[in-house]
Amino acid sequence: MGLYSRLKNRLLRSRTQPTIGAGFPGSYQEEWNELVEQVDNYGQKIGAAVVQSWEVGAAELGRTLHGKPGEKVLIERYSDALVPTLTPFQDLHKKTPAAMKLGFDRGVASGQISAASKALLTLVDGLGPAAMEGWAKGVAYLEPVLAECSDPEGARRAMLAHGSALQAACQAAETVLIAELALAPERASLWVAVTEPFDRWQLKLVRELEIALTRATRELAANVKAPA
Repeated sequence: MGLYSRLKNRLLRSRTQPTIGAGFPGSYQEEWNELVEQVDNYGQKIGAAVVQSWEVGAAELGRTLHGKPGEKVLIERYSDALVPTLTPFQDLHKKTPAAMKLGFDRGVASGQISAASKALLTLVDGLGPAAMEGWAKGVAYLEPVLAECSDPEGARRAMLAHGSALQAACQAAETVLIAELALAPERASLWVAVTEPFDRWQLKLVRELEIALTRATRELAANVKAPA
């Protein structure tokens, strides 16, 4: 099928497929309540990706630290340093019910799905700065590991610098979420109007976080001195 034919067929489908439109009736409540769990699942995928990336780094660091005095303690310290970095992403689980309730309330109050969609953005408000702050706390906890580097102060500065990449990842994913939620009136169903944006958001954020965390952990492992 040629390009012209594909475009023609897509145009015809767009004219015949119904969309939910701009309204937001109270009858959406049952389906909206079911969407809370779906949105929460997307947030949990992000946390799982952060944990997995950090664990991969633990394996690389373990190979570097092998044979050093206190090797086990240092690896445990590295593992514990994940907590402050992970916390902002785990907090998405706590924030989801409130964000979804706000979305429904605003949607019904205004009668517009755009109001509901915009309210859902409260879920990710401040995520970037919180991720950067958590990262800084994690780096501080890594002090005993950083002390094993050839240049501890340089390694500390290098690790702290990766915090901006985490913040940028959150901001890039939020941009995707904003754009996708804006398309809500054009979706075929309320379910798609909510799940599609959050799916794309988590895919973008997971990809960016995995890249940032892999670079940071590999750099840390590379900076640790080999055992004497």
